[in-house]
Amino acid sequence: MYASVGTLLSFALCIALNPVSIVAAILLLTSNQGSPKGLAYLAGWLVGLITLTFVALLVVITWDFSRGSVNARFTAWVILSAGIALLFMAYNQWRQRPPPGAEIMPIEWLRALPRTTSFMALSAGLFFSLFSVKNLLLTAAAAVMIGEAGLALDKFIVTVVIFIAVATLGIVAPIFVSMTQSDWGRALLTDWEYKLSNHNVAVTCIVLVIIAVQLVGVGLGGLVGG
Repeated sequence: MYASVGTLLSFALCIALNPVSIVAAILLLTSNQGSPKGLAYLAGWLVGLITLTFVALLVVITWDFSRGSVNARFTAWVILSAGIALLFMAYNQWRQRPPPGAEIMPIEWLRALPRTTSFMALSAGLFFSLFSVKNLLLTAAAAVMIGEAGLALDKFIVTVVIFIAVATLGIVAPIFVSMTQSDWGRALLTDWEYKLSNHNVAVTCIVLVIIAVQLVGVGLGGLVGG
């Protein structure tokens, strides 16, 4: 059975550990009226991720995942393809890394985020969660794993909720710090922003490679075992 709590949680963590989306949240939180903007950003992220997950589950929920079935093998191919795609994404990211010693500057439109409204912050959260190739691949892989598991309705709902909750931790963490730690929290968020901006490529590549290897292994196991 493909679906395991550990595998699904690792997929969700890969979605959560997106330096660019976390930096965007921090920039909003440290701007004027940061808390409303941060909460709007979180709302947009949740709407996008829930929509992505719901659509993916609708596609696979009626499939026959019995051993040797066409859908079971298709599941393995989906997972394997997602893993290979993530490896290519990691390779492309690494090739575009800045030269050693170069000054790291935030993406221009990210630097404009602090001047946006709460509505624009909501739109940014929706964009980061919904229009992300990595999120799409991982959500699709998670959906076919959940569908293959044949869970009862209550366990199905709990699994989906946990997946979405863990995938949102990267946004929730800076919001929690901002709302509970006052001035010290603001300094901590600034430090996070600096480190994530400077190590964006490295963090992204490491996360992508770890998850890609896991996906390739699971996909190959499904093809061989099926």
